[in-house]
This record gives sequence, structure tokens and C-alpha cells, in this order.
Amino acid sequence: MPRACWPYRPQTKGKTERLVSFVHDDFFVGTAFVDMADLNRRCKSWLERVNGLIATTGQAPVKKAQEERAHLLPLPQIAFDPTPIETRLVSRDCLISFNANRYSVPHAHVGKHVTVRYDDQKIRVYDHTQLIATHPLLTGKGRLRIDGHPYAGIMIPKHQKTTGSATQDRQRPPLLRSHPAFDIPVEKRSLTTYQGPLG
Repeated sequence: MPRACWPYRPQTKGKTERLVSFVHDDFFVGTAFVDMADLNRRCKSWLERVNGLIATTGQAPVKKAQEERAHLLPLPQIAFDPTPIETRLVSRDCLISFNANRYSVPHAHVGKHVTVRYDDQKIRVYDHTQLIATHPLLTGKGRLRIDGHPYAGIMIPKHQKTTGSATQDRQRPPLLRSHPAFDIPVEKRSLTTYQGPLG
């Protein structure tokens, strides 16, 4: 994944930064040019000189590149996405944490590791290659962003409840069916039971 380096910090760029000094010191210094065409002509001659035969291949790089070009694969039709990637775990409350803020995702992805792509304006959340949520990038810390209805389908609407256990099980969302503890009956008591000891 490409990462932008800080300007004026050559120690973060390896040999790439040194190429600028090499061209400056070996080609430009002490040379005068009549016009742009003269500069290009001299530069081509200089490139042929400094990029001569390589001991490893016995060929000049330009010659080797011409041979390899016929074996190159075509570029993908979809442009490469250079935005940074991070992984987050979706919590039980349908949220992910990113840069000290929280963002909602649909409940079907609870417990999964999702991929987050981000830039300076928004974040995109993916489950593998499926885009599941998009949010504007929040500033500051401790903020919450809930988009759409991430909790829709977790609870069963009252008008859908039935007495038949088979029918009720079919109507339950997958998240509830995966937690059998929700089927344990809870004892119901009158409030007067708790008021008695208090007199």
C-alpha cells in the first residue's frame, strides 16, 4: 500500500531522493543549453551513456525493457485505489471504532472483521469486497455517527409475534437465532411482591 512521505525528508524515501541530486550534479552542473530541444538532445545522449550495459544481464536497460514489454499483462480496467486500509472488529452494538470516534454498520456484520478505507473526507466500510457503510470522516474524538437503520431487524415487531415456536423461529432475524439464551423464559411477578417487605 503506497504511503506518502514527508517532503524534505530524504531518509524516508530510500534511493529515490538521491536520483535528483545525481541528475543535478552529473548532467546539469556546468552545462548551458541553447533551448529546450538542445536540452532534450543532450539529456538523451547522457541517458544512453549512464544507462549502458548492465553486468547482470549484459544488456542496456532500454533494450531489456523492450524485450519484456511483450510479456507484460494488461492493466486492470478498475483503477487502483490508493486510499489507506485498516481492519476493525464490529462490536455487539453494531459500531466500529476509528480514530477515537465510532461509526455504525448493519447488524448482520456484528462480530466480523471489516475493512476500512478512508481519506480526508469520508470512510468506507467493506465486508470483503462488499461496501456496507459510508460515513463522513468525523473530526475530534469521542463522537458517534449512526447512519440509516443499523439495528433494523434485530428485534421482532409486536405484530409479527406468534405463539407457534416454529413460526416464531422463522421470523427471528439471524442475529437472534444465533443466541439461544434469548429463548430462556423469564419469570414474571407482580410489583406488589417487591413492595411487601417495605411495608
